[in-house]
Formats: sequence, C-alpha cells, structure tokens
Amino acid sequence: MNKEIKAALLVIDLQKGFIKNYPCFPNLELTLEYVNGTIDLFRKKDLPVIVVKDLSAEGESFPDAFDLIDGLMIEEGEFEVIEKTLTNSFWKTDLEDRLRSKGVEFVVIAGFAAEYCVYGTYQGATERGFHALILKNGITTLNENYALMIEHALNDISYFTLAKLLS
Repeated sequence: MNKEIKAALLVIDLQKGFIKNYPCFPNLELTLEYVNGTIDLFRKKDLPVIVVKDLSAEGESFPDAFDLIDGLMIEEGEFEVIEKTLTNSFWKTDLEDRLRSKGVEFVVIAGFAAEYCVYGTYQGATERGFHALILKNGITTLNENYALMIEHALNDISYFTLAKLLS
C-alpha cells in the first residue's frame, strides 16, 4: 500500500532587511534557484508552503526591510505567513498547530540564516515530532562556512530526491 507523504515547505526569513546589501554564502542566486524550484514543486503537488518572517527585520533603516527579497517566486498573499520574534519559528507562534491541522508529517526547511533561524526551526520541528530536512543548496547565510556546516550536520535532501519522493 502506497501512503501519501504529507510535507510542508518552510521558507525562513528571506527578507530584504537581512540580505539587502550583504554578500550571502552560498551565492543568493543559486539559493533562490533551489528555493523557487521547490516552491513550484510544492505548488504543483498542492502541498503547504509557509513563509516565515522575522519581525526584527522591521528595525532596519530602510522602508522595505520586512518585505521578501527580490527574485523569490512568491506572490503577496499566495501562501500562509508566520511572523516570529525568535530564531525557532515554532516558539511562541501557531506554526505547529497550522502544520498539524494540515496533517503534515515532515517539513523541508529553506532560507536564511543557516546557523540561526534555519537551525533553530529544524530543532523546533524535531522537538515537536516532525521529520525535518534541510533543502540542500536552499539555505544561505552571511558567513561563508555556516551553510555548508549546517547542511553537513543536519539531515538534508536534494531537490531531485524530494521531487522523486513526492511523485
């Protein structure tokens, strides 16, 4: 018997306030290619995509700091949005309730910053009994070594493996 896999994609903190005018590692364009491809995959499979925004981005000194970065293929209002104030997207938010109401069993995590909010959300997911995977090449940060370190330290999945798994 073939069981349908119920997954959700969490797109973490890809906001102008964190990334604008800063070099990202790995290259932000490469990261966006993988994130956008995975968003499209989840769209086609009618699986949840949840955009997580950190309220601290509003403290930056330019008016669009809270906005999603250019090049991210998400239209305003297209997906659910979670607003958070801490690194773990589950802590003091209703993310867990939203995922459980959709029957989600595992989450794929992409976004910024690998060593902070991506890592914190991964830990939060596993603490709550979700299977969590980092999207390989789908995370970025301002420190060159951290994205690779997080991908190697945590369970990750490539776009191609994920596409096969969800087919």
